[in-house]
Formats: sequence, C-alpha cells, structure tokens
Amino acid sequence: MSTLRQYSLGFGATVGGLFTRANLRALFLLWLPVFLASAFLGLCSVILPWWLCMGLAGAVGYLALLWLFPWLGLGACIVIVLAAPDFKIADVATMVTMAVMVLRLVMHGQLAPPFPRRLRSAAWWFFAVVALSFALGIVYFHNSAPSMYRDGRAFVYWLWLPILWRMTAGQAEPLQKLMRVLIGIAYTVAALALFQWVTGIQVVSGLVASLDSSGAGKNVTRVQMPGFLFVSLAIIWLSLQMLYRRVHVLIGALAMLPLLAALYVNFGRGLWVWTFIGVLIPLMFIGGGRAFKLLATLAAGAVLVAGTLALVKPAVIENISERLVSVKNEGGRRTSYGWRELENQEAIRTLKHSPVFGVGMGGEYRPWLHELRLFAEHVRYIHNTYFFLAVKLGIPGLLCFLLFFWRAWNGARKGLAAVEESNRVTLLAGLSFFPACMGLSITQPEIVSPHSVVLFAALITIFASYSAPEVKAVSPRRKGTA
Repeated sequence: MSTLRQYSLGFGATVGGLFTRANLRALFLLWLPVFLASAFLGLCSVILPWWLCMGLAGAVGYLALLWLFPWLGLGACIVIVLAAPDFKIADVATMVTMAVMVLRLVMHGQLAPPFPRRLRSAAWWFFAVVALSFALGIVYFHNSAPSMYRDGRAFVYWLWLPILWRMTAGQAEPLQKLMRVLIGIAYTVAALALFQWVTGIQVVSGLVASLDSSGAGKNVTRVQMPGFLFVSLAIIWLSLQMLYRRVHVLIGALAMLPLLAALYVNFGRGLWVWTFIGVLIPLMFIGGGRAFKLLATLAAGAVLVAGTLALVKPAVIENISERLVSVKNEGGRRTSYGWRELENQEAIRTLKHSPVFGVGMGGEYRPWLHELRLFAEHVRYIHNTYFFLAVKLGIPGLLCFLLFFWRAWNGARKGLAAVEESNRVTLLAGLSFFPACMGLSITQPEIVSPHSVVLFAALITIFASYSAPEVKAVSPRRKGTA
C-alpha cells in the first residue's frame, strides 16, 4: 500500500511539475509552434503538389536559419536578391528577412551605440530627399505606380543600414562576421559566373551570350550577372590579407584565381580598370615598406600570370587586349558608348528644365525611341548613377547623397590610425573599395542596384564603427578670464 502511495505521489508531482510557469512558457513559445507547423506541413503534403510543399518547407527552413544563424541568413538573403528570376521574389524575401532580423534584435534586447552625429544628419537629409521624390512622383508628376516601384525599390534596401548597425553594435567580432559574409557572397558569385561560362547555361538573372565589341569576340562567351562588385571587394580584401601576412602568399594566390577568372568572364572594362585602381588605393594609407611590397607583388603576379597564359592559353590575353582597346571603336549610335552618350545628353536636357526636383521617382527623362521597343524601361533607366540620382531626386538630392557617402568614408579614413592591427584590413579594404566603386558608377548603375545598396550599407556600417570620434568645438576664452 505504501508503495502504491509513493507511486501515486510521484506521478502527481510529475504531472504538477509540467504546469509550472517556466514549462508553460516553453510550451507556448517552442513546442506549440513546432507542433502547429508540423501539422500544417503534414496537411499541405496531402493537399498541395510536391513543388509547393518543397517551397513551404524551404520557407520554414529559411525562417529558422534567420533566427538561429542571422549572419548566414543575411548571406542567404543577398544570394536570393542576386539570383531570383523575378525581382518581386527578391523584395518579398528581403522584407521578410528584415522583419525577422528586427524581431530577433528586439527579443534579444540587443543595443548599439548611437550612430555618429555628423553621419546621422547627412543620412536623414538623404532619406528625406528620397521621401520627397516619392511624394512628388505621386502628387505632382503623377508617375505610374509600377515605374515608381521599379525605380524606388533599391532605396528601400537602405533600411539595412540601421539593422546592420544594430546587429554589429560597433563591435569588432560582428564586423568581422559581416565582412566574411560579403567575401562569401563574392565566391558564390564567382562560382555561378564560372559555371555559366563553362556550361553556357544561364542559371541566374543576367545574360550569357557571345561577346560583341564592334565585330570582335564573336566566339567568346560573356557572363553578365549582378554581384561582381562583391568580387572586386574580395580581390582588394584578399590582397590586403596577403600584404599584412594574415594569409600565406601561396594560399592567397590560389584563392585569388577564381575571383580573377570571374572578372575575366564578365568582360567588363570598367570593372577591370576600377578593380585594379582599388587594389592600388591602399598605397595612400600604408607605409613605404608595405607600399613597395604591394607594388612588387602586383608586378611579379602580373608577369607570372601573363607568362603562364601566354604559354598555356594565349587566347585569353588576346581577348583581354581586344576588349580593352575596342572602346575606341564604339563611338557609333548603337554601340555601348553611343547609348550611354545619348542617355547623358537627355539627362542634362531634363536637368536644365527641372534642376531642383528632376522628374520624381518613376518619372521618364527621355522620349521613347523605336530602337527602345525591346527595352521600354530605358526611358527611365540610365547607366550613369549620378545622372540617375540627379534626374530622380534633383540636384540637391544628388548633393545630399554625395555628402552622406563622403562623411562616411572620410570619418573612417580619419579613424584608420586608431584601429587595432587585427581589424585594420577590414577597414582598409572598405576604404579602398569605396572610391573604386564610386568611379565604376559613372558608367554602371551600381549604387542604385538593390544588392549593391546592401553592400554599401554594410560598408557604411563598418565605416561608422571605426569612425574618428567627434570632438565638440570649444569656444575660445575671452581675455582676462580664468
């Protein structure tokens, strides 16, 4: 009887222990959602087709990845933005990712230091001008909603800036993780580009076709896809890693090969030139010994690569040289250079008519031409990023944008000397890449592409974290005062 009594008391205590406050909280926050999600997926597997079930399972897995491993989730989101066949899929995935990231930050109570004051004021001015452009596009210019969405979607991606600032909290370790995510994206882009070049199969948005530079390169395959800016950043970062002896030269050289090969198959002249300039920009910041070492390494590497290609694959050198010199033959109306020249002329004409407000977000800056029948959006699209910003936001909006970028870069430049040796490569890579990308944006709309905005938001987060501290000006003392 006593044994039965003991069992009954033990059973009662066990059952009673299940309904403690801690267990109930775990039940509702963890096990109940898991049970409901399992039941929902099980029901869907019976009713819905298999491909839709796989999509739902992938969505659940993606949400779990965002919550458990936020940095991997950020990388996955950028890959979706780069590779999505429809930009609406990329935008939905981005909004979901942002919402989960914000919820996670709130739930964990993660705090961050205040954004640098001078940079914060410039950012507010820029965001205010963007909001005004949207308002004018709706109220005054009466631009169509689809056009406003296509032109303005990239500006929404600037919401990543406060999220990344909160995620990193100005700490060195999260900033290193952020840089590793960007480098991982670079190798993903390189792998996708090389796969498409080898197979001729297009797997992401862009174009895989024969290179055509005024009749040259008909049998050369060119891969055009978004994301090559990440590759340029990775090349600069890896060069500095070898320079500061964080990576062995042989390992770094092997890691550099797929990045250089990806740049080659893109056949972007501007990308080649500005990436090379970005590799040289560290000469402005490093000492004489490291500067000489960087120049010597670049010279030796160029000779070694050129000599190897001349023996093994001389066609590569011929393709590169033909691509570089072909620009002098592209002065015609229907060539790459000719179209850009026409775009710039139309943009200048529009700005003369409306210099302050431009045409508003989603507005058309040029008349429709018969040659544009296959590219209807080119009445709004322009390759030159700065003309695009001036036309859509007005010249004051362009100036606010440049002020924002200048304060971010210059503040980090001033703070470089105070950065610890272990973190200097990350900041130096960003400082070197930033001007190169600004130069590339003269001929490519890089700064107003969604994936590039995420990249710039990440770099500005790094700049703000290492920015020189702001010192308030002290008024001079009057004579005769203590």
